[in-house]
Amino acid sequence: MISIAIISLMRYYSIRGDEEIRDMIISAVDDLTENAYLDSGFFYYKELSSLKRNAGNTTILEALTTAYKLTGNRDYLKYGVKTFETAVEGKGVVLSFAKKTEEDAVIISGNSSKGVGQSFLPLLTYYTACVREGIIKDLKNLKE
Repeated sequence: MISIAIISLMRYYSIRGDEEIRDMIISAVDDLTENAYLDSGFFYYKELSSLKRNAGNTTILEALTTAYKLTGNRDYLKYGVKTFETAVEGKGVVLSFAKKTEEDAVIISGNSSKGVGQSFLPLLTYYTACVREGIIKDLKNLKE
């Protein structure tokens, strides 16, 4: 949820140019990278104070790209490689039900149109920045 706030603040910053907002964005991304980044290469999504789980939401990629754009620090992009790789390989969270038929529709598990719509811009902006910085060479060779 913090990444969504970061993205919203960036949109506000792009209109207003308020340096205090810029600093707030960078501070929030720094907090995520310092406190929510796991050894697995993923960020965690904290639902309740006692629960943490891997976050597969690609909005984190847009948040990291935002910090990169504001600072020029390519290290922000490196934090998202595992999330990006998982998203483009289709290894994200999948609903656990088999294909079924209901009336004239075939229903299968997988990404919803909402998931595709929510992921498109973060994936595109992150990928573009990573290619420019040489972090990702191409989609067939995601790792440095």
